[in-house]
Amino acid sequence: TWLGNLQSDHDEPEDAATCFDWGGAGITERHRKHRLARQLQAVFDQRGYMVDPDSIPDVAEPGDDVTADGKVRPHARMPEIYLVRDGEEWLISAHSIATIDGLHADTFSVDVESMVESFPSWMRAMPVPGVAVWQLLGILAALLLGMLVRLLLARLLSSQIARVLKRRQQKWDPEVLRRTANPLGTLAMAGVLWWALPLLRFGVRVNQIGTIAIRVIAASAAVLV
Repeated sequence: TWLGNLQSDHDEPEDAATCFDWGGAGITERHRKHRLARQLQAVFDQRGYMVDPDSIPDVAEPGDDVTADGKVRPHARMPEIYLVRDGEEWLISAHSIATIDGLHADTFSVDVESMVESFPSWMRAMPVPGVAVWQLLGILAALLLGMLVRLLLARLLSSQIARVLKRRQQKWDPEVLRRTANPLGTLAMAGVLWWALPLLRFGVRVNQIGTIAIRVIAASAAVLV
């Protein structure tokens, strides 16, 4: 109910907000409920944490095979978010609600949503299901910026290291310097992409793939260095 009602093709924040223990959290403002529900979904999506609804137990007292501390978590890698039983329903706990603002701030450094609202309608159109024009332009810009950073850093490192070695009157092999500087530049490119990915607000599947790809790029570059 929470995630299914916050999709681009089915946006019903009022229904999504019914999955939270607002009474325990002391929150009554309707717009704040909607905002927090969206923020928590954005955190899960950006971190690539796919929630399996079938993992939520149907009984009031889940066994040790579900949880070791009596708390049911939608995802094991987000332990601060857990569910509580309220009658016949599982609700996102008041304690979890209190952590949403901090989790969102840690995950996103820029308020992209406000910027997107100011974009013209053609940039918000979705030529690919679930992916808007501005996101496609954004990933292209991130790739170009990453490659530019890689090129500039590789050249800067090569020239600076060569200068230091020359000053110390040590011999060096330009090919070795180049082969070392290029993967260091690739590491910097991976850092740019890692910074840019949260800004593009892709769905959970795209973020999972993107995160894995960036880690592979960074690990490969580190091995080459």
